[in-house]
Amino acid sequence: MMPDTETPLRLARHHVANGSRLVDEQAVRVARMDPHGDQVGLAIVLLETMKQTLAVFVADLARLEAKSS
Repeated sequence: MMPDTETPLRLARHHVANGSRLVDEQAVRVARMDPHGDQVGLAIVLLETMKQTLAVFVADLARLEAKSS
């Protein structure tokens, strides 16, 4: 159960803000990696998954904002 102050719209905004920050941080990590290193492929796959998840969060936020206006 969500606390009274945590509405679905506020929670969606929180998810988008945090998701954006995490995607940016992962992009920086990938950029710093050796492009021929063993882990870069996994890091890129993770970054793409994070971007896809963020897109879901953004779509959910847009839906909630449209519903509230």
